[in-house]
Amino acid sequence: MIQEPHKVATFFGCIGKDKFGKILKEKAKEAHVDAHYYEQSEEPTGTCAACITGDN
Repeated sequence: MIQEPHKVATFFGCIGKDKFGKILKEKAKEAHVDAHYYEQSEEPTGTCAACITGDN
């Protein structure tokens, strides 16, 4: 879906320096998502994200 011409996905969020943050970074890179993170060590990475499309 994202790799089709002119399709773009962007993710902004805060992640912890933990295994879930590492997984999110790896999966976003694999899916060619334009991801921007603030990494911090005080709180863990959340395990929920919202997908907002032009249809919402």
